[in-house]
Amino acid sequence: MRRLATIAAAMALAAAGLGAAPGGLARWGSLKPGDYMQNLPWGDPGFRRELAAVLAPKAPLARLYRGGPVVGPLRRTGQAVVAWGCRAHNCSDIQAQVYIEPEANRLFVCWRDADASGGSDWWLARGKAPERLPERACAAEERADKVYAERAAR
Repeated sequence: MRRLATIAAAMALAAAGLGAAPGGLARWGSLKPGDYMQNLPWGDPGFRRELAAVLAPKAPLARLYRGGPVVGPLRRTGQAVVAWGCRAHNCSDIQAQVYIEPEANRLFVCWRDADASGGSDWWLARGKAPERLPERACAAEERADKVYAERAAR
């Protein structure tokens, strides 16, 4: 339950803008591949608010974390630290690749929810309308990274 509340808070921050939070996402720039995201950065209220705000147009944060989240190690791609999480016992259908750009104070989400109506894969960014992606675009690390590389530059 605490994790769900944390993610919901992250979504709200994204809607308000990261600059409103002291330090924004810059402090996550020191995260190294292999750090587990259970507490780094998932336990941080500012990160949770940002994530919750970014996910808000498509799903409540609780959708991802109902039943306890499954998380993987952090990794890097381009300018981003990438945190991955999914819903326990349903990882293939409900998951998120979260791209944190600490220096730019930006957060993007490649969101997959195969159970949702209106499509399953979405690109979500603060201040932008959700963008429908081809089916299974967020289902694998390599595919999601390609989406990030194409859209983060916009």
